[in-house]
Amino acid sequence: MNNACPSCDAVYAVTAKDVGRKIKCKKCGAALRVDDEGLVEDSPSTAPASNGNDDSPGTKKRRRFSAGGGVKFGELIEKVGGVPTALFGFGVFLTIWFFFQQTISAPNGASDNRSKAAALRVKLEQDQELRKAEGEPPEQPELDADAKALETYSNAKKEYDKTLLKKRKEIDKKFKKPLNEANDDYTLSQISNARGMWWDQYGLMFGFLFLSFGCIGYIRSEGNLVLRIVAGAILTLLFLVVFTKFSGCSR
Repeated sequence: MNNACPSCDAVYAVTAKDVGRKIKCKKCGAALRVDDEGLVEDSPSTAPASNGNDDSPGTKKRRRFSAGGGVKFGELIEKVGGVPTALFGFGVFLTIWFFFQQTISAPNGASDNRSKAAALRVKLEQDQELRKAEGEPPEQPELDADAKALETYSNAKKEYDKTLLKKRKEIDKKFKKPLNEANDDYTLSQISNARGMWWDQYGLMFGFLFLSFGCIGYIRSEGNLVLRIVAGAILTLLFLVVFTKFSGCSR
């Protein structure tokens, strides 16, 4: 049995029981296999061919790795129009979202008006109950009425005023807590909106940045000339908006 490496003649102690074993030559690094005649080179062609339907665990793992997130993400980017389109689209989303968030959160904006309307509703319900409690006051007699009629009216008026004052105190007590809560909610809404303006400004900034990078990508590409011109116009408009915003020209 041949026990020498076919490439460098390095000798190995192989016997008949080693048939089928694969080794690597320590001297030259050649891939070797032990067959009935001894050491021979292990050709890649000797490996079993795969018909593409190998479902072994190792093969499945390699398939999952080869079809990993990098390839899929790149294909997705290409489907949406490339990197410039992805940047431009994300920038449009951020700009629109935070623009309307800023409008909603502005002083006397939609959020403030909603909280203020809730407080006004509670006050209206209180006023409605007060008007209902007033009822019909005693009818005042004519000026030429006799003393007994005037006295009767005076006593009825005192009783009416006393009852009305008591009802007003009860209604005020009933609506004190809801009205305070509604006013507190309005104040908290104003505080929250004032703090939210900080995030809205950052969101608009990043939206403008993504839009700018998207436009630059279109301009540097060799695509449609009209698209490159439009991207240049949008980029110029973005810079004008930023300059107007922070230079004080808009005031």
